[in-house]
Amino acid sequence: MSDLHKAPWLHITSQFAEHGEAILTGTRDGLIALRDAVDKALETGDGKAAVYSTDGEGYAAIVRLSSTKAGLGEPVYFETIARNAYHTEIRLHEHIIKDRRRRTLATPCDPTADDRG
Repeated sequence: MSDLHKAPWLHITSQFAEHGEAILTGTRDGLIALRDAVDKALETGDGKAAVYSTDGEGYAAIVRLSSTKAGLGEPVYFETIARNAYHTEIRLHEHIIKDRRRRTLATPCDPTADDRG
C-alpha cells in the first residue's frame, strides 16, 4: 500500500441543522489519530490529530475536554450560517441601491444637457 493510502484521512461533517447528524468518516489511520486525540484530551484537556481531507489538504482536528455545558459554547449549524450569509448579502445589496439613489439625487441636474441619447 502506498504512503498516500496510509495517510490519516478524516472527514468531519457537522450538522446541517438542529437534530441533524454529525458524521465522522475516515480511514483506519485517520480514525486512530482521532481516537488518540480524544484519549489525550481525556488525560490533559486538549488533543490534536494531524489528518487530511480527501482534497489533499491537511488540517488539525482539535479535541477539547469541557467540564461544563457552558464550556462547550453554542452550536453552529450550516443552515444558520447560510441563512445569515443570505440576509447579509440582501442587506448589502439594499445598501448599495440606497447609496446609488442617494448619489443620483445629490448630483445636480444640468437643464441644458441633451439626455435623449
